Amino acid sequence: MIYRQLDDDTLRRSTGCRTERIVTVKKAQEKIFKCCPMCAAVWHERAEFISDTHLQIEGYQADFDHLEQGLVYFTHTVDGCHSTMAVKAGEFIDLIPGKPFASRKTMTEDCPGYCLHKSNLQRCKAECECAYVRDLLHILQSHKKADSKHSVILQSM
Repeated sequence: MIYRQLDDDTLRRSTGCRTERIVTVKKAQEKIFKCCPMCAAVWHERAEFISDTHLQIEGYQADFDHLEQGLVYFTHTVDGCHSTMAVKAGEFIDLIPGKPFASRKTMTEDCPGYCLHKSNLQRCKAECECAYVRDLLHILQSHKKADSKHSVILQSM
């Protein structure tokens, strides 16, 4: 059986040759941070999602008008899935210490252009309001690495 997320409240269930039918997720009954659109894996809390070592950060698509609306792309790397899903950067903004710079340097001499390339996850040293999202990507990657090291230690015990 395969589930595909249609929107925030609806999953489509497919059972091979049979007719697909709609299943409504009761958010009041069950809190869901994110659901994989391919395998229907569910992350109930943001912390669970961030620390899942089977989620690889693939990229960031900037929204220059509303930075919190930019999309962070994650690939679910479990066997049989490998689906990529997007989460708005605003879901993670509170993880960034400090405040963003007041001015934007996009497409100026000071700008290395990282935000223009979805797969570029490098930190930006420009004093640009967009740089704090680059810091966010670094923080999210650090959570993955830290959790991965913890998993290796537990497995070796």
